[in-house]
Amino acid sequence: GSPRNLGTTDIDQICDEPLTIFAAQNVYVELLWRYILSRSASEQNAVKFYSRLITCILYWKKLSACVDEYVDNLASELKQMNPLMQDMWPKPAEVEDITDINVAKKIII
Repeated sequence: GSPRNLGTTDIDQICDEPLTIFAAQNVYVELLWRYILSRSASEQNAVKFYSRLITCILYWKKLSACVDEYVDNLASELKQMNPLMQDMWPKPAEVEDITDINVAKKIII
């Protein structure tokens, strides 16, 4: 799977108490709501902005999942590119001394 895809992560490995995570998320959501409300001309504008914000977040989450799925489906193609990628980088034995001798001769200390 894609390293960006956290769908395979078991929530129990992150935290033994999911309600603790839920409570912390609620604190941040409440802070965000109060901030948006303080910056909006009216409560109606705040609701519209908050709704658009959540819609955008969900859109990007869905898009990210689609990209991850697309990349996961290209596993065989990506494996075929390994030799090409390895040829692009010099191997440690092939690394040359890149000191420019002409430049070194012209420097007088």
